[in-house]
Amino acid sequence: MACTSASPPAKTPSVVLYNDSDLQHCFVHVGSEKPAIESAYGAALTSTHSPNAFFAIDTSRSDALQRLRPEQDSALPDGALQPGGRVNLLAHENLGLLLNYFAIGIFNGVLPALVYPLFKIYLNQEGYQSNATSSLLNFAWYLKFPLGFLSDSVPIRGYRRKPYIYLGWSLLVVVMVALACMPTIEPYQRNGVVVNADAAAHSPSYVIPLMLASIGYLLADVACDGLMVEYAHRECASTRGGALTMVYGTRFCAELCGTLVVALGLNSRDYGGSFAFALPLRFLFAGLAGVGVLAVVTTRCHIREQRVVIETMRSRLRGVGRIIRHRATWQITLYGFLQFFTLAFDVSPSNTILFVWLQTPPLTKSLFYCVNSAIYACATFAMRNYLLHLNWRHLVLVSTVCGVLVGLPTALVTVFDVFRDKYFYLAMEQVVAFFDALAMMVRLLVIVEIAEPGFESSTYALVTTVYNLAIPVMTTVSNVIGTALSVYDDDLARDTSSVRWHVASSFFVMYGLRLVGSLVALPLLPQQKDHARELKLHGSSNALTGALIFTAFAGVFLASLTSNLLSIVESTACLRFAGGDGC
Repeated sequence: MACTSASPPAKTPSVVLYNDSDLQHCFVHVGSEKPAIESAYGAALTSTHSPNAFFAIDTSRSDALQRLRPEQDSALPDGALQPGGRVNLLAHENLGLLLNYFAIGIFNGVLPALVYPLFKIYLNQEGYQSNATSSLLNFAWYLKFPLGFLSDSVPIRGYRRKPYIYLGWSLLVVVMVALACMPTIEPYQRNGVVVNADAAAHSPSYVIPLMLASIGYLLADVACDGLMVEYAHRECASTRGGALTMVYGTRFCAELCGTLVVALGLNSRDYGGSFAFALPLRFLFAGLAGVGVLAVVTTRCHIREQRVVIETMRSRLRGVGRIIRHRATWQITLYGFLQFFTLAFDVSPSNTILFVWLQTPPLTKSLFYCVNSAIYACATFAMRNYLLHLNWRHLVLVSTVCGVLVGLPTALVTVFDVFRDKYFYLAMEQVVAFFDALAMMVRLLVIVEIAEPGFESSTYALVTTVYNLAIPVMTTVSNVIGTALSVYDDDLARDTSSVRWHVASSFFVMYGLRLVGSLVALPLLPQQKDHARELKLHGSSNALTGALIFTAFAGVFLASLTSNLLSIVESTACLRFAGGDGC
């Protein structure tokens, strides 16, 4: 193929060959008709034997190119979605991706594990407030799409991934250092004596900085997600999903380490534990800053990235608009939101049940958080080695039913005091978590199949942003149900027959929603990879449908976020909209 130094004329479609060694690109000028485009793409594929070359259709020059779909896939060997061959994630130049996911996993483990000992016990939050805090600590995950688009579309000095990884970890390090230098807030009580009755009012002093920190490591995460999808697209059809399951397995193992640090470090009497000592919070935050620094170093030394050709913002926005309009995008997004909402839905008194009825010390709860991360890692291993080719709908259906059959009886025997044992209750929660993890992996695997080349991080982030939107929506609905059924901490302490029935009713709602909601959403899920590709390649585009769906998601997000923010501020926590009993 002859290379030209100039770009093709405006509105002339072309097939572009990029070579990562010298960044030379070759244009093949073709007409606007589909057969000519197909012929040019085929010629590009056969014109080079370079293992470091990759191809892209210049879609900014002709709408006709946007209709080229099935022939691109069939031209690649073994069903791969992009040329280049499988990437060895353990190689020196690629190992940094796994190490970054390990660092991300540390923070994913530490932040949720802080909710119970720090916010629930140390700061004495109500159950609905601790639920809201949990959602707010995941705040940045709702901003994945704009950050993912930034990574895809605004290269820094020609690089789309590494600069954003650097920026993300740098922001996190700054926040962690600031928290390490902040004066420590006194606990609600010490040795059974209340020493800080207003402890809960100081929650924002920790919540808001940790929200900023989550933005930092999320920025690194979306850039890594883009790399992961690029690597996944180079896998053949029979093994595609291997890269995704490997990085998530690494992340879950790191989450185990993060939760273990909290379990052992924050287990003094101030945190409701039994140790005579505790890891000072400033040391914990300083250690997390060190993790961020190490992530920067590994990114510099162990991630290889090639420069990209910078496109105009107009063409990038047009490309995102095309993605949003496509049926594959909004259908998979809608499925993921509904399914994640039903599986993640929890009842307001769930944390209080452990604290009041089961007398669960923070150490035990945190250790079971570690077990939860190990369970998710095991589920990822099972998916990678045994379940990758099963019918996705069958797998999700079986997982959902099994989760209900295990979880609901466990909740009922605990609520009605048939058998109250913290180890039994927490162990059964882990069994349910295994089935939930399988369903989660399906939600992620399907995104790889519909992700747009060149918009890897944007597509992955767009869909998972809406997935994560289910968390604040779930928390808001849970708080409203908890308010209606009067299941506050003081109510559970009375443990009357009426209170038990109210709590049982909330569990019936929880598991009923899990079962019915999953069944309703299931037809939106493709059966396997080839069905997902068919949906991507042949699915229709509808601007109105896409706009309505994503506008509705945005409105729900703003309402839920407002509710969660109000619930942790003392003066507004009493509002019914925030889960209180009215001001």
